[in-house]
Amino acid sequence: MAVIKHAPHGFNIDRKGKDSWRFTHAGADIVVLSSKDSLCMIQQVVEEPPLEDIISMFEGKVDMIVVEGYKRSAWPTIEVVRTSVNPRLIHSPEEILAIVSDQQFPLNIPQFYFEETRLIANFIIEQIAKGTLIRREEKIAADKLQP
Repeated sequence: MAVIKHAPHGFNIDRKGKDSWRFTHAGADIVVLSSKDSLCMIQQVVEEPPLEDIISMFEGKVDMIVVEGYKRSAWPTIEVVRTSVNPRLIHSPEEILAIVSDQQFPLNIPQFYFEETRLIANFIIEQIAKGTLIRREEKIAADKLQP
């Protein structure tokens, strides 16, 4: 499994003074940190790459990719809503596969509370088995092929 976390406000995993930091600040476009049990690549980019380009880096290497963030992507969405942060949905109901929240919404969409982790996992497994975890555009195209 791979996890892709969107950080729209930027991030920094390197620390000033470390060799890897020095390499980046000396002009290296890519710095790779490698050890016996981990690998990390820091690549300087002019603009953020599309999610699909990042996903393609893992094709054939993992069975599943979990994506957090990328609120405007075309991928099926399990929307997480914490009323203390924002009590409203970000996506329209037709974009949402399920909702995980501390409240219920008056929608005909599968909904789970945060502590229902086993039910959420089973729901995801069911969606994988049904083939519903593909991009919306691909699903629309596939649906058009159905008689």
